[in-house]
Amino acid sequence: MHLNIQKEDEPIKTNFYYGWVVLVMAALAYFFSGPGQTYSISIFIDHYIENFGWSRSLVSTLYSAGTLVSGLILTFMGKNIDKFGHRKMIVIISISLGLAAVWMSFVSTPVMLLIGFFLMRFFGQGSLGLWPQTLVPHWFRSKRGLAMSIMGIGGVIGAAVIPPLNNYLINTLGLSNAWRFWTLALFLIMAPLGWFFVRNRPENIGLKIDGLEEEEEDRVSEKFAPQVHISNDPWTLKQAMKTK
Repeated sequence: MHLNIQKEDEPIKTNFYYGWVVLVMAALAYFFSGPGQTYSISIFIDHYIENFGWSRSLVSTLYSAGTLVSGLILTFMGKNIDKFGHRKMIVIISISLGLAAVWMSFVSTPVMLLIGFFLMRFFGQGSLGLWPQTLVPHWFRSKRGLAMSIMGIGGVIGAAVIPPLNNYLINTLGLSNAWRFWTLALFLIMAPLGWFFVRNRPENIGLKIDGLEEEEEDRVSEKFAPQVHISNDPWTLKQAMKTK
């Protein structure tokens, strides 16, 4: 199988497989997708309704529309992750989500809210949720199930921590500054850590997937390779038509 191997600068030295460091970054990204998730935005929605006198049905419609459009164009982000790599894209996505949070801090009209919902859903729930799901399989194969479950812990922690944290931020800092808190967190934590620790593929830094030696990798590859039975017996026309 041909791999797109592009040399990357050496990461920090570890006494264990570097994929586990990448996995921690994937879990952290799942956590930071939280500001764009429903469980987070719903905390702000009540305050928009109260502050601006908008109806709940209007805000819900705007939220649904923003979510729908963001989902329809998510393939655009997937293509860019493939093109530019996970390391560059985690910085771009984190900064974009942070800027989207800045936009939300200035919302004063329904149109601005619609745009804000779209940006938060696209860069948060969509892009920052997609990013780790496409990164982890590059680093883990035989332990992929374990790795994906560990990655998911970041989302679980986010769902538990972010709603009460948002309430606290809104009550102490106000609606606008609560959004700006997430901007600072994304700019100062997720973006720099992602750039410093993330590498696109193990092969790019001289490692094998799962941290295996070459002989071990060959055995694992054989284990996960599809079993194809090749028969030299000729098929009848009736048998061939059944393969449609």
